[in-house]
Amino acid sequence: MKGRKMEQTHVVIGQLLDNGSRGLRSCGRGWGRRGALARRGWALAVAALAVPALTVVGSGPSWADGDGTAAAPAAGDAAATVALFAALGDGLDDDGSSDGSGDGSGDEGAGDDGEAVASGADEVEGDGGDDGDGGNDGGDADDDDDSLTADDADEARYGLGVRLRYVHIPTAGLELFAEDTPGGDSHPGFGVELTREQGSVAITLGVEYETIAPKDGIYLGKGGRIPEDTVDYIEYEDFDWISADLSIIWQPRIIGDVVSLRFGGGLGLGYLTGEMLRTDYVCTGTEIESCSRDPQGELDRTPDSDVPPVVPILNLLAGLKIQPFKNLAIHLEGGIRTIPFAGTTVSLLF
Repeated sequence: MKGRKMEQTHVVIGQLLDNGSRGLRSCGRGWGRRGALARRGWALAVAALAVPALTVVGSGPSWADGDGTAAAPAAGDAAATVALFAALGDGLDDDGSSDGSGDGSGDEGAGDDGEAVASGADEVEGDGGDDGDGGNDGGDADDDDDSLTADDADEARYGLGVRLRYVHIPTAGLELFAEDTPGGDSHPGFGVELTREQGSVAITLGVEYETIAPKDGIYLGKGGRIPEDTVDYIEYEDFDWISADLSIIWQPRIIGDVVSLRFGGGLGLGYLTGEMLRTDYVCTGTEIESCSRDPQGELDRTPDSDVPPVVPILNLLAGLKIQPFKNLAIHLEGGIRTIPFAGTTVSLLF
């Protein structure tokens, strides 16, 4: 009777392992490479639990025969256990490969119970190739995703943005051409920007409109002295420019895909609008405050003919590019665009 119980126990364990292996294969399909690793871990865990169970059943306690003597354990039990462990470990390896062959037929002396367990191991090992294909497919999918990401980084993209600027006419700059001035001034400006980006390089075409007028007041020519030399009172009437520049900007990433440095430069042209009006002044002392309009002067709000209609644009900038979304970029930058500036640009990328 005990021999019959042992045979039934072997059959039950074989069915449990067979069903478990089928469940692992069913749940593991589509997991890809990571799924293959997980399935191997679960398979080894099941095998680890099965080894002591088969050992206990096959050779642990002494099953007494009818005459009270201990029966020797079947040699097929140990062979089936080793075969099952090898099948679960090798049939579900990391890359999902398997030789598809079943081992664990057991010794000639193995009983039906050993063959049942070994056949379950064969089925697990034979089907491991299917799961391996799934693992390979998952690996291919990962490779495809990586290649798509690299392609996106190298793909040319185009953008349309709005520039907001704050330009400053420095007093030091004016004093390069005048001995004394009333000082510089600052003005807001705006513009549009077309961008072509590929990798870390961007080519931009920008058009801006700003007021670039210094303060109205008395200007003393370079090297002049008062009261010996005459001075001019200069007014800037609608003194603006419309300018365009073509620039190359480098944008190396510093924080993932979100934050990049931004630096570069370019050239352009600016078309001046408005007029610079001159009026002759005369001074009675050594201070600018002593100067007043010259009643005998030739110039009385006379437009200055020496102002060129077009001036060159030298654009040098540095700043940051912040890209919180794939199709949105925000530039924070400053530099010199013939005159100093600071500002931001918000662009939509396509």
